Amino acid sequence: MVFRVLYRCSNIYTQINPTDENYDAAKGNTAEKLVGHLGSPDFFDVANHPTASFEITEVAEDGSSAKGNLTVRGITNEETVENITLADGTLSGTLTFDRTKYEVAFSHPVKEMVLSNDIALAIALKVAG
Repeated sequence: MVFRVLYRCSNIYTQINPTDENYDAAKGNTAEKLVGHLGSPDFFDVANHPTASFEITEVAEDGSSAKGNLTVRGITNEETVENITLADGTLSGTLTFDRTKYEVAFSHPVKEMVLSNDIALAIALKVAG
């Protein structure tokens, strides 16, 4: 059985909540500025790649994880959603992927000091029916 889950990058970006002290409007560093930059060609390039997808290809026998094909910026790699739970009609799990495998890169001399290559998505799907 194959399931296809699509999400719009623009909807994902509205969920970003920077949690460190570097986002100070008085200094010109706002969360909105970060969100705009993440949508640029430096990162997710939403103008050219407005959607990403995850196609489930295999579910663990106990239902705790699911493998599938994640497509970001037109590049597809196999990834795994882990720690899947079902509670109150919501299916939740975590998908962590290396952004560099999808050319989500930022050319800046100090990028290694401020950016992690791993992106963690907290997934919550409402089960219909």
